[in-house]
Amino acid sequence: MTKYISARIWILSIHITLGSFLTGFNQGVFNTCQENVASTLNWGDNKNLWIALFSAMNPFGSIFGGLLAGPIASNYGRRGAIIFFSIVAIIGCLITIIPTTPTFGIGRFISGIISGAFLTIPPLYISEISPPDMSGKVGCLCQTNFALGIATSFALGLPLPTGDYSNNSFNYWWMFMFGFQLIIEAYLIFVFLFVYKHDTPYWLIEKKRENEAMTALKYVYTEEGIDEVAKCLFVDKELKSESEASLLNKTEVTPSYKELIYNRRYYKMLRLGCMMTLLLPWTGAASIVFYSTFLFDKIGGGTFMPRIYTLIIGVVNWLCVLLSLPFIDKWGRKPMMKLGVSGIIIDLVLLGIFSGIDSLSIVLPVIFTIIFLVLWAFSAGPILWLYCGEVMNDKGISIAISVCTASILILVLTFPYMVTSLSASVTFFIYAGITVGTLIYIWIDMIETKGLTKQQIIKLVVKDNQIK
Repeated sequence: MTKYISARIWILSIHITLGSFLTGFNQGVFNTCQENVASTLNWGDNKNLWIALFSAMNPFGSIFGGLLAGPIASNYGRRGAIIFFSIVAIIGCLITIIPTTPTFGIGRFISGIISGAFLTIPPLYISEISPPDMSGKVGCLCQTNFALGIATSFALGLPLPTGDYSNNSFNYWWMFMFGFQLIIEAYLIFVFLFVYKHDTPYWLIEKKRENEAMTALKYVYTEEGIDEVAKCLFVDKELKSESEASLLNKTEVTPSYKELIYNRRYYKMLRLGCMMTLLLPWTGAASIVFYSTFLFDKIGGGTFMPRIYTLIIGVVNWLCVLLSLPFIDKWGRKPMMKLGVSGIIIDLVLLGIFSGIDSLSIVLPVIFTIIFLVLWAFSAGPILWLYCGEVMNDKGISIAISVCTASILILVLTFPYMVTSLSASVTFFIYAGITVGTLIYIWIDMIETKGLTKQQIIKLVVKDNQIK
């Protein structure tokens, strides 16, 4: 007997993760058009400095976006947060395409805020609307649309001129590339204002809006399933057994930021989310998103072909994330992470070896980069944000996102200088060493959440299950 309407859950989740698309798009869009923007804005001899600075501006803004998203989602709802940040995204986008260096920098910072917010909200939103046996598959839509956003931004960069930038009027195509996201942002505002008019049942009950919560439940669950779910969600005053009390009262973790950080009760929850988001960017995935065109140019390949390789990487990444969806719930989070990260270590070592042999074609590093993304897409890529949404609450996720983006910020600032001063080969060896430490942490501390409800997961990550 069907207890929920899976098609509605899928469609709603796809709309929620359009925010993830915007995050991926904003992280990738500057990759292929760096030279073109530099020419338009007359960066001259300071080009490399400005490119590094404005590449880093996105993860820098994401730190603040992650911290802002938690309180806004908590106070105004997950739906309200999506609408709010979509409006801010439109403002940031319009500022970015004003062709001056200060406005470009301000726009990149605002787009970073949006990236951090949309890393935080979709996993939380999806975890609160999806049944346990669907949470893995639909949760991976965050990474699927993130990867699609990256691939789209790379594809839009193909028409850009590869030389004589100042005399080619099509050099201004980069402004259209940055402006493309306006379509998605406007659509998000429309659909969450006029189509999806109710927030998640968890948030609505927390705000004592029970009638709206029932309406939200009826959208997802059938008559056969809604009674069972409602019994878990609502407090029945006649029930005396604690085991029959509200799921909300038992699992909704609502500590303040101070309590979350200093109260030992929440250490495991915070540790799991923050350690994963701190370490996994140092596998090198963020470097590929921000600098693949630069990297392939350094290894060798001219100007246009690195764009082609970058696009291939983006498309492969997206397709592999799609293919990984059936396996998340079948194999479990921890086994896939252990297997995928082990493969990434081997691949990084091979990338280090073959990137250091000048006589070899660029094709080999490209192949190993594609293999890297296949491994990433079947492990850390889709699982990281799904996992954070499962083991953390809104404030916890916002802290984890800020830790992640701070880690990416350091990575983005240091990567071009490491490649230039140490070589791409040495850089990959360093990343491989860090990833070994990441694998050890996953092996020792990560808990399995496959098939578990939010209530069961909270019992595992909050000490003594004493939840405020």
